[in-house]
Amino acid sequence: MKTSNLFPALAIGLTSAVTVGLAAPEAQAASIMTYDLGSHRAGGIASPYYGLRLDGLMDEGDREGDKYTFDFDHAMSSMVMTYDMDAGTINISGNAYGGADANAASNSPGDAGDGYIDGTTDVAVIDFTYTQVTQPGNDIVRGDIASVNGDDGGYGTGTLSFGGTDFLLRAKGTEGSPVNYFNLTEGYRTEPGLVGWGWLQYSFDEGETWHTGGVSDWLFTADKRPVPEPGMIFGLLGLGAVTAVRRKLSAKA
Repeated sequence: MKTSNLFPALAIGLTSAVTVGLAAPEAQAASIMTYDLGSHRAGGIASPYYGLRLDGLMDEGDREGDKYTFDFDHAMSSMVMTYDMDAGTINISGNAYGGADANAASNSPGDAGDGYIDGTTDVAVIDFTYTQVTQPGNDIVRGDIASVNGDDGGYGTGTLSFGGTDFLLRAKGTEGSPVNYFNLTEGYRTEPGLVGWGWLQYSFDEGETWHTGGVSDWLFTADKRPVPEPGMIFGLLGLGAVTAVRRKLSAKA
């Protein structure tokens, strides 16, 4: 291969890499943000600390029963939130370890009965999406980054599988107008950083009955994933150039 042909190939590779390595991350960063989720430290029946609480989950939904909580910081948990600002959606999904909170008998934080009731633990598979997310949120003074508000319902739905049972989830709104379903707030309940919170309902019979007793809600921390480092981007530049050169060489062979 002549040296004169190498430089156009490098140029093509660099151009391609710029398109992939620079333009795409910048475009994504402008509209899509990804967060790793953790347990909040101010849940009503902690500890264990949790990011999701669903009272009466395994009691056929007809009474408050045991209070099930899910620890987003557990080694078997991996929960992620993706916020698409252009689409106005927030997706919360992943795996979360939890069970019936042994501390729930006192219904207040403390040391007595910490942990889960024996035989109630498992890993939940969760996939939930909020729609019509607005930014900034409904209460700038409080520190909202984004929120879900409206008066006609249908702003959040999803699924949860736990203990061999599949459940439907939906957003539950507050009283008043506009109805509030979900918020991303800085420093909520004294927790530093970004916090996601909002009420939920669940159904165990494909939406024919929605559980209304006790407490069911998100209360998690959200740690934003960093955008690609400059070194990673320039690495993509080099990779693009090498790929282009190899293609040139193959064509000449």
